[in-house]
Amino acid sequence: MPPLKTPSELAADDAVRAYLRGRTMPPVLYDAIVWAVEIRISAGKRPLLDETLTTDIDNHAVVTRARLLMAVQPAPLPGPPAPRDAGHEPRSAEGM
Repeated sequence: MPPLKTPSELAADDAVRAYLRGRTMPPVLYDAIVWAVEIRISAGKRPLLDETLTTDIDNHAVVTRARLLMAVQPAPLPGPPAPRDAGHEPRSAEGM
């Protein structure tokens, strides 16, 4: 069983996952970025994800195949319009 994470490690992991927004990256690089963010948290540095880290993430993160396919699926076409008086008795000119 892996060791339990500290609160700063959990916060760093959450920050990196939020920035990735569903993208993935090589595990070794992901762990290194989480470690760097955890060091920034422990040192009280802001922002947690500086320009260098976000550039590294953006250069190595990839959209998963499922997310990529979801974006290119066409929307279903609407069906034919229903007749306006479907299911109603024909109207007469009387009473108009």
